[in-house]
Amino acid sequence: MAYQAKTNWQYDELVTENDANRWEQGIQDAHVQLDTLPRQSITLSHGLNTVNAPRASLLKPKFTGRTLVNLLGKDGNCEDVGKWTPRYCTTELDSTNKVYGSNSIKAISVDASGTFYIYRLTPISAKYYLFTGYVKNNSANTVGLRIVSGDGLNVLAESIKPNDTNLHFLHVSVTPTQVASNTSVRLDVVGWVGDIGQAFNVDGLSFYEITQAEYDALATMTAEQIAAKYPYVDSVQVVQNPAVKAEGVNLLPPFSQWTLHANAKIVEPYKLELNAAATFSSSSVKIPCKAGSKYTFSCPALQSGQKYEIHYLDKNGTDLGNYNSAVSGATTITITPPTNCTSFLIIATNNQVGTFTFTNPMFVLGEIVPDHFIPHNPSYLYLQTPLYEGETLEEIDGQWVRTKKWEKKVLDGSLGWALGVDYTGYKTVKIGISGHKNDTGMVVKHDGKILGKMNTGTPPNNGDVHTLDVTNLYIGIADTDSGWGENYTPTADEIKAYFYGWKMNNGTIGTMYNGTGTKTWIPITATDNTGSVTTVPTTPSADITDKKIDYYQLHYQLATPTTEIVPHEGELALHEGLNQVEVFEGVVVGELANPYYATAVYRINNTPVGDDKSALKYKLAKFINIYKNNLIDTSWTTISGDGGGYGNYRATLPVSRFDPTAQYSVTYIALPEEFTAPCPDVQAELTVNLKTTVDSLVDELANVATDVTALEVALRNKGLLKRNPVCIAQHTIDQSIVNQTPVYLSFNTLVKDTDNMYRDGITYTCNTDGIYHIEFGAEWQIGTGARQLAIEVNGVLEKLDQRQANTDTTTNQNVSHTTKLTKGGIIKFRVYHRTGGAITIKGGINYSPVISITKVGD
Repeated sequence: MAYQAKTNWQYDELVTENDANRWEQGIQDAHVQLDTLPRQSITLSHGLNTVNAPRASLLKPKFTGRTLVNLLGKDGNCEDVGKWTPRYCTTELDSTNKVYGSNSIKAISVDASGTFYIYRLTPISAKYYLFTGYVKNNSANTVGLRIVSGDGLNVLAESIKPNDTNLHFLHVSVTPTQVASNTSVRLDVVGWVGDIGQAFNVDGLSFYEITQAEYDALATMTAEQIAAKYPYVDSVQVVQNPAVKAEGVNLLPPFSQWTLHANAKIVEPYKLELNAAATFSSSSVKIPCKAGSKYTFSCPALQSGQKYEIHYLDKNGTDLGNYNSAVSGATTITITPPTNCTSFLIIATNNQVGTFTFTNPMFVLGEIVPDHFIPHNPSYLYLQTPLYEGETLEEIDGQWVRTKKWEKKVLDGSLGWALGVDYTGYKTVKIGISGHKNDTGMVVKHDGKILGKMNTGTPPNNGDVHTLDVTNLYIGIADTDSGWGENYTPTADEIKAYFYGWKMNNGTIGTMYNGTGTKTWIPITATDNTGSVTTVPTTPSADITDKKIDYYQLHYQLATPTTEIVPHEGELALHEGLNQVEVFEGVVVGELANPYYATAVYRINNTPVGDDKSALKYKLAKFINIYKNNLIDTSWTTISGDGGGYGNYRATLPVSRFDPTAQYSVTYIALPEEFTAPCPDVQAELTVNLKTTVDSLVDELANVATDVTALEVALRNKGLLKRNPVCIAQHTIDQSIVNQTPVYLSFNTLVKDTDNMYRDGITYTCNTDGIYHIEFGAEWQIGTGARQLAIEVNGVLEKLDQRQANTDTTTNQNVSHTTKLTKGGIIKFRVYHRTGGAITIKGGINYSPVISITKVGD
């Protein structure tokens, strides 16, 4: 690492506006002689990717948006048999066989004529369409999906599947030519039978309008790829909160993130003690994997009676029935997951009664295992924004910027609703809208139905229509939906009540108010007048608060695109060598929780019923972390599969461990079908050498410098705002490092030390509690073999960078780490190599190894 000291720098305790500029120039001077290599561009697909980084690098992704519009609304989630018409069969809900939500629809034949099916009619125009869904053939000859002409006379396309014991993805598509003479199509899920009582199940039905390019691409895609690109979603979904996670070296988290047996106790992060009164007292963790890639498990020698098992799981979590095990005398195993494997289940267990200690397991991508233990050290990036089709999201000058072309507006009762036109059986209502492109709106009803378009001035043929003109949004509402009788004119407040989830009657359930009787309001889904009110409501109904329905929503294109700064958390760093990088979406960061007391426990994310409003804002697919006063709280127990959670999981905490004065929050992944579309491929850049990494840091430092206000400078000059502690040191002569021996590197020249951290050039002592960012860089002489730089805190190796040297160039390395330090904490910088003989870390004015220790937070 080249670092040329600026000997004319003068340091004192006075901080001025020029300090940041001097720091920036110093870093630039330090690395001016490094070779400049181009940034490496890569494409990351949705899901897991394998990235081989030539050295420790920053990863800078650029996201693009996507909009999925399921023309079936929510009806394809198969939670209501009334949304589909049966033919030659009866239908019922089946909670056992399902892909989405709580149920699938099971169809049972009542006729032996050869076919039985469920269907629905859907309006279309001359476009390309894709019809998808999951079907399970229980006993029919075959089952399939088909698109039929609206009059039911012509089968336009079909996809048929023979017997299958699982819900199996099918798809069928049509062209504009095929549907040109139709104003609607009939979408069938059909079984071919020869007897009464045969059956099939169906779930996750979607009907998408696609482009010709997308239609043509279907021929080159597998069913799995089509299912991933066109999953079932409710109504209109866009990419919401894109995210990337990068993991390298050890993929195994500490035991605190495992599911532990009742008799297992965590002694240290990677030390688990099991007092087993029975065999197979197992603790486990699930690790996502990429089928076909090699993985290697290793651990210290195991004692008799203890072992690790590695199971293969498919996308449904089903154990594929084959696994590998590490037992006494066999501590390293390399495996390749089969095609249908999406994750590993790694189990620490026993086959004898006794006391066992599990320590320092590692699970790496590839076949090369480090010669010493390295803890799990993932990096992640969570971004909090929607991304519509045609929008982008990228880091510009240190900030994440969305090119915003679309807007979403929640249509609730707080808006200035007014009556439009009263048609026979229907009424239109309106609100003013500005800043939009004409006729670009999509409106989603409270039940998920996508409203059709209504031409201005043309009476609607049903209530579920809308139009967006120059100044107003008009929505058609059937009198049977609102409860406003044919001869009744609702007031503005009564219109607002409808958009708060209330429906009118005249005091008798099912009878619209037409000017006589008692004005009565009930939640829209209510089946009787229990809980009704007789004064016009001004707050949301129980249907809204209990999340049985949503507010109406409008998605519209902006007349003038703009940009906005997007909140984010984290930054992506790759380890040298193989990394497992996952592209996903739907992460909700730091949502405030509302823990609810129920017999002996507090709970988070129960299904909202009565007074229990502990449900999170969105249905939960997976907890990431629960926080207490912004610190991870591992005391909570997560529960799934009992039907009590709002989504897949809920969490409980014993009353004795609950702190009523604390603020609890949750970071989680929302249930995708109700929250987000899948993220398209991501273009990303790797900073492939130290200089480009430093350039990025310089840019970020410059941005920080521009944000320093005059007030901050004045406070610092008066001694009222202290500068954070910082220590920078370098070494000016070559240091010879012996082969295969860890050595603490020495730094003989102190560049800056504002908190007396520098001791003897090897040891650095923290004197102020806080969060510190630590940087370490060095340059090795030309030669072959592996080289390592490591940061050690309080005798524990916390961060390491390893690379394989080339034969014809010097090796520049750097490693950085952010950690919590307390007063008295010791930091050291270690080097190691395997080259067969002693080699040199270069020193001197232009090639000094450099370290920096900077307090960055409390």
